[in-house]
Amino acid sequence: MAIMGSLKEMSLPDVIQMLALGKKSGVLSVTNRENFAYIYFEDGKIIEARLVSKENRIGEILLKNGIITEEDLKRALEIQKEKKIPLGDILVEEGIVDEEKLRDGLKKQIEETLFTLFTWEDGYFNFEPEVYPQEKRVHIQVNPEDILLEAARLFDELKVTRLPDRDMILIPENPDVEMDEKERRIFSLIDGKRSVEEVVAASGDEEFEVMKVIISLLGKGAIREGEKKKLTREKELARIGEHENLGIAFLEMDMLDEAEREFRRIVEIDPSSLSGNFYLSLVKFRKKEYEEAERLLKKLIELGQRRPGVYANLACILEAQERLDEAERILTDALQNYPENFHLLLNMGIIKLKKGNLEDAFLYLEKAKEIDPSSYLSYFYLGYVLASMGKVAEALDMMLRGAEHKPQDPAYFHNLARLYEETGELERAEEMYKRAIEMDKEFLPSLHALAEFYYRNGFFDLAKEVYETLAEKEENWEVFFKLGNIYYRDGEKERAKTAWEHALKLNPESEIIKKNLKLAEG
Repeated sequence: MAIMGSLKEMSLPDVIQMLALGKKSGVLSVTNRENFAYIYFEDGKIIEARLVSKENRIGEILLKNGIITEEDLKRALEIQKEKKIPLGDILVEEGIVDEEKLRDGLKKQIEETLFTLFTWEDGYFNFEPEVYPQEKRVHIQVNPEDILLEAARLFDELKVTRLPDRDMILIPENPDVEMDEKERRIFSLIDGKRSVEEVVAASGDEEFEVMKVIISLLGKGAIREGEKKKLTREKELARIGEHENLGIAFLEMDMLDEAEREFRRIVEIDPSSLSGNFYLSLVKFRKKEYEEAERLLKKLIELGQRRPGVYANLACILEAQERLDEAERILTDALQNYPENFHLLLNMGIIKLKKGNLEDAFLYLEKAKEIDPSSYLSYFYLGYVLASMGKVAEALDMMLRGAEHKPQDPAYFHNLARLYEETGELERAEEMYKRAIEMDKEFLPSLHALAEFYYRNGFFDLAKEVYETLAEKEENWEVFFKLGNIYYRDGEKERAKTAWEHALKLNPESEIIKKNLKLAEG
């Protein structure tokens, strides 16, 4: 069961303690709308924690400790681009570090990440059970209780609740306050020109340790925060990957404004950026700002970025506006260059389906399925095509084959339920409607279908329960009308009258509602 909430209502240490005590396994996603982090649990122990803005932090930690060189890190990052495996695994496989040193570094990364997250007072968290990180060669487990105790001690000692921004310039204020040797050394690096990030780099120490000293100096009044430092062009370009990772994380959480901010920052740094314009268009599409979404993709095509994903998304935008002929032309041209592309074939199948050309739709979707048999989407639309052809049994078989690929889409199980109803398998239909609602409690098509299913088959108590849920979610005259019918049947005339009166407000021309109200008043 997923757990979600606001950090204002439940602090992150409390959330972590709850997951630890419950011996939970899964991923805890945390955001403060500016940054994003993942904490992975296994039987209540933390096995990984990372900030999206610091994907390769383990490399920096090992570098600061003198365990690897800059050349080692550069070489490992180049290998990672090709192999797409964890950086730590590459460092071990290449013989650059041993497993024990990597374990120490990974533990330090977890501590650093949590230390940063504990300063977030505002934000949101979401726990998804049984979700694990990418498989790693070196596996560690950290007891959250140890870190929670250390964090509580540290924050109490330093009397702070937040970390300074890494781009903030630090200004020396009072050199006469009492400082220990470490504080004095860091203080000497603060000149009113260096940012937090530059002070950390100049120190040669681990960021986690330097940040603790900076916080201590701020608390003592030895230094103060100035303005944010303007980034050089080189640093701006280096931050593009960070903005992209954050934007994608926000997009996955449906935090569209935050995602748009990150992708817009990429486009501001590099107006011709493929990833910036592509993802910004995707955000605009999700916001139903179709004109701007279309403009951004056409801009990429003009810049020579004629990628299949660009054409596939452009076709989706046109389809959403019912510009089916234009979408079909775009896909036809793209398929001449990329005839084996799954997304282009899938989208063409959907366009053909919407235009009523079922035979062609089937051919395109079948080819898409052959190219990527692991995607449930081709099975979903093939099932729809077969059902539209009147081949209900074949449609059901196709959808069941697609269900083996574990689609996390309520619409999939909604359509599966409809097919079970058509074949008379009512218990299975009910099960599928419920499964769709479990995936998304706000998925109205399945709530309506389940209510109608119960109502039509005479399960009025169950129908009443679902209709009452719907009445809280939307103003729909049919919902209140049928609720009134059920209340009247149960002898609750006043509740029936109230429900019918509300239904009449929503549909004042309905003669059947007026007739029922007269019945209730009679």
